[in-house]
Amino acid sequence: MNAIKYVVAALPEPSLWLQAANALRDLCDANRSVLAPHIGDFAELHAGLTNVPVRTLAASKKSLDAERHAKDTEKMKVLQSIASVIQALPPEEEIPPIEVIKLPFLPPILF
Repeated sequence: MNAIKYVVAALPEPSLWLQAANALRDLCDANRSVLAPHIGDFAELHAGLTNVPVRTLAASKKSLDAERHAKDTEKMKVLQSIASVIQALPPEEEIPPIEVIKLPFLPPILF
């Protein structure tokens, strides 16, 4: 969990957002069974997706639509991370966390 906490702490930093989202996705995918008992800890992460900053793309003259696409793509990587952990849960325990992420970026329901 220490590695997850370290990576999650980097998510709000615009210059690290993409790398942190990729690292989180990879960590969760590779360690889903170990992380499954901690699925409740991912509720706060899901709740924080609404506050994810948009990376600054002005220097490359990208459009606002490109910025939104980048932000949404990065949020999806975090959702993929959570989904990886959910896949390691017993079937009867999967439903509450799935209900939380089926409508992404809404306030979470504690699982």
